[in-house]
Amino acid sequence: MATVKFAEGLKEDREVLEFVERQIAEYNLDNETFEEEEPMFAFTSEEEDLATRVIRRKDKTYVIEWYTRISEYFKDNEPREFKEYTLPNGRKVKVCFAPYFPPEDLLEDAEEDEYPPKDKVLKFVLECLVNDDTPIGEEAAYYDVEKDKITAIFKRLSQDEYEIEEYYRCDAVIDKREFE
Repeated sequence: MATVKFAEGLKEDREVLEFVERQIAEYNLDNETFEEEEPMFAFTSEEEDLATRVIRRKDKTYVIEWYTRISEYFKDNEPREFKEYTLPNGRKVKVCFAPYFPPEDLLEDAEEDEYPPKDKVLKFVLECLVNDDTPIGEEAAYYDVEKDKITAIFKRLSQDEYEIEEYYRCDAVIDKREFE
């Protein structure tokens, strides 16, 4: 069984701990070899209402860097600020960043490179939208674990409107949400 602990200052939650332990076991991460010295993982499950980020230390112990309850996290009543962009294929889209991400309380304790700059995230998402065919009302996740190590999750709100819901750096992604 993997040794898992919470980052210093993070409130311990037995349900979160058990969720992370199950993910590590399910994906057999203890026996995996990674290029990175201390790889980061995002474990997400709408069914269990959890999103977490975990780092595997050199000694193969795991540290839960942050976690959140998905249902408590989203604030749908806050106004969105869309900007219009023209994609290389001529299609016009309006994109905004979700007002709740990244959470202010996480930003205070975030490592310098934990959240990539918004301009890089936007550039990455616009590149993805050129060939995106996500149905209206659905979410899509795009991962660039090779070059910029960006993960971006966005929702298509209408024919031409998209909201970037989450973005972060990570070396590997394990996400149980069902995206198209």
